[in-house]
Amino acid sequence: MDGIIWCPAGDTQPDSLKHINCPIVLIDRALPDFDIVQSNYRKGGALLAEYAIKLGHKSVGLLSGPQKLESARQRREAFLDAIDGKLDIAWDMETSFSIDLSDAERHVLKENTASLIIAGND
Repeated sequence: MDGIIWCPAGDTQPDSLKHINCPIVLIDRALPDFDIVQSNYRKGGALLAEYAIKLGHKSVGLLSGPQKLESARQRREAFLDAIDGKLDIAWDMETSFSIDLSDAERHVLKENTASLIIAGND
């Protein structure tokens, strides 16, 4: 094998990687001693805000993803900075990257108070 491209799901390095003798590059989440390729999360959050404003939305709900993750935190912060009073935040919930929604998340979605939902995950 010439190398590994790895998108880690957690914050720890598996011991089995210590014995691999080839280049390893991480996608999205940084771990010590590895090269990493990341998106410009702040730019992504700002682009989301610009697009929502351009479409004419007035009230937005945020399912922002786990704020302990740098990527989710930067996207949320940049989105909030970029709306600059042009959008109302109907609700803002930190969520896990999971298809399972909590009761609270389902409740705000059913209230239908936002014209647009920004989600940290698809």
